[in-house]
Amino acid sequence: MKNAYLDLLNSKGWLILALYILSSFLLTFVDNELVTTDEVYVMYLDRMASEKYKDYDSYISDFEGDLEDLELDDEENIDFEAILIDLLFISLKYLFSVVIVSGILFGFLDLMVSQESFNFNGVYKPVLLGNFVFLLPTLISVIWFTVFQTDFEYEDLQGFRPLYLIGYLDKSDFPNWLYSLLSVVNLYDFLFVPLVAVGIRLSGFSLSFVQTLKYVAIGYFGLLITWEIIVIYILSILS
Repeated sequence: MKNAYLDLLNSKGWLILALYILSSFLLTFVDNELVTTDEVYVMYLDRMASEKYKDYDSYISDFEGDLEDLELDDEENIDFEAILIDLLFISLKYLFSVVIVSGILFGFLDLMVSQESFNFNGVYKPVLLGNFVFLLPTLISVIWFTVFQTDFEYEDLQGFRPLYLIGYLDKSDFPNWLYSLLSVVNLYDFLFVPLVAVGIRLSGFSLSFVQTLKYVAIGYFGLLITWEIIVIYILSILS
């Protein structure tokens, strides 16, 4: 396992990026075809219409646009333009998040422990590889709804947050801001940190694994908490 991880660390950054983008796209494609299908959403819209809208005119004004967009054809055509847009969106989103996280972690580590032989690549590639952890929620969702819970509705998909703390919280027990902050806590971030720490350590960082893990955890979770506080603050202003 260690040798395999070292081989990945020693590979080209663009190759890791391409592998992630391809994996993410294929997983999203499978999810859209088997789980989060148009049929499930159309059934949800129909149910909402029957429950809340007795007046046909209100139904038309509220849902006609959605239903037209999701009109199901007997023959399914591959939309290559949509595929290219999806790939571009995944690439830019992933690259942006990786560069931001890598830059902040590198700056933090360089500030805490000045080491001339350590460079940006020593953080960038481990962060690239660590992000594969965040594909797990979609993978778990696909497995769950195709194997264990094959009879599901749109609400089941919306409420399915595997390994997130929100699944064990009662919203009424917390202030809105605290509930929003706790709702993003998940196991994947706690898997991401040691994976990145291992990669940084193998990339030539001189500190022990425990010390490296400590600095990565402080830098990453500090960034995550700061970001969530900013988002919650902005949303509170807009609301």
